[in-house]
Amino acid sequence: MKKLTLLLGLVLAFSMGHAQHQRMLLFECFTNTGCGPCASQNPGLDALIENNSDRIAAIKYHVSWPAGNDPMYLHNKTDNGARVAYYGVNGVPNVQVNGNTFSGMPSQTMVNTWAAVESPLEMILTHSLNATQDTVTVVVMGKASSAINSETLRVFVGVIEKEIHFNSAPGYNGERDFYSVM
Repeated sequence: MKKLTLLLGLVLAFSMGHAQHQRMLLFECFTNTGCGPCASQNPGLDALIENNSDRIAAIKYHVSWPAGNDPMYLHNKTDNGARVAYYGVNGVPNVQVNGNTFSGMPSQTMVNTWAAVESPLEMILTHSLNATQDTVTVVVMGKASSAINSETLRVFVGVIEKEIHFNSAPGYNGERDFYSVM
């Protein structure tokens, strides 16, 4: 069985009070196996994420364009499409950082700056698999350092596959290795 990892993403639209907790950055990346610019950007982005694994959680959504035969898109059209619609993504590569659209390729300096901002929320995430490993139970507990507007608080839980390797590229951009795939 391929190793699955749970990823928790929060989009918090409230004013920040006094923060007390270390921030974990969320990179939501949109890509496609037929996207040439994606193939150029992904190695550097993957290295940035790997080198900051204690500060970045990543999830990659495969979209239906420019090539509609992307196997990761075809395997999970509904969830990938929902995130595309949520952010209004209309081109790839595309990176959302902590729920905000980011233009271009994030740098180590940017990661250092973003991660230095403390979080107003402490979160504990636990999960368990049933005996047949086809059901995941997730428990999320959060504690805010100040009052938050519960009407704007959203929790999204997703399952990623850490690495998918193809012996030959599944698309025409030449990529064979894919990481943090929804």
